Amino acid sequence: YQTLWDTIHGLTGIIPVEIAARAGDTALVDKSFIHLRDAFHILERLWGPYRWERVGYCIVPFQAGAMEHATNIGFMQRYLNAYREQCEATMVHELSHHWFGNLVTCKTEEDMWLNEGWATYCSTLFMESFYGKDTARQYQSENHMTDLSVAHIQDKAYLPLSPVPSKETYGTTVYYKGSDVVHTLRTYMGDSAFFSCMQHYLENYSFKTATSTQLRDYLSLCSGMDLKDFFNDWVFSSGYPHFSISNKEIKRDKHGYAVQVQIRQRLNHAPHLYRKVPLTVSYFNKDFTYVEETVIVDGACTEHFTH
Repeated sequence: YQTLWDTIHGLTGIIPVEIAARAGDTALVDKSFIHLRDAFHILERLWGPYRWERVGYCIVPFQAGAMEHATNIGFMQRYLNAYREQCEATMVHELSHHWFGNLVTCKTEEDMWLNEGWATYCSTLFMESFYGKDTARQYQSENHMTDLSVAHIQDKAYLPLSPVPSKETYGTTVYYKGSDVVHTLRTYMGDSAFFSCMQHYLENYSFKTATSTQLRDYLSLCSGMDLKDFFNDWVFSSGYPHFSISNKEIKRDKHGYAVQVQIRQRLNHAPHLYRKVPLTVSYFNKDFTYVEETVIVDGACTEHFTH
């Protein structure tokens, strides 16, 4: 092995970086990890200070991914070659475990999404901050399609995020549905409350364990939002909702045009209708300006009026 040395100026001072690899792989490491410093700064900005004495990766002949050992991440050598498209996202995923998994750890394996779902979504957040919203949207869309089309096949059932069965602790649902649900939670709360409250949560639970219920209660208290329905629907239940505009009417009135839409909710292997779901409905005005409105959908059918 040969060690590549570097430093990062973090929020708490200078952090050493050590990456160990076989001598023949060092050029690939330099190329593949070129944005490590950027990822570090993005994660600190989002989640707060890095709390460890170094950033470390060890490129190993392991054939099943990577492992987030604090300060010494085990990183599959094939990410440098056969799986190069996944390399940077995995680099970010494992680094983000120093907040989600190492700093705050799920109390039981049934809540593994608190580690893996959040780390998976951190790759999307890196894409958004570094490459832009369009790249992040495409990346998360691919995650979403994997969640909807593959997770229940690979995991042999439509599963809740919590409690997840022991044999599927590291299954597709935990990673991909977990990431989807974090993205959905962000949308429910709005960026300001979401990122601020999560920083406080990570600080409050530093070097402790947490459960999904504790996360729910902490975010509810911090934001002033009642998140019981969100967690009951998206975290503690299996399956998915589907929303569509089942009918629309457009009429002229003294204000111009009145629009009435009916939004229908259907279920895909979910045990109950979702409650208080904020959906975005978009329109074009008569001058073709684009208008978005948030509609709170509750139950099987919701009517919305606008001008």
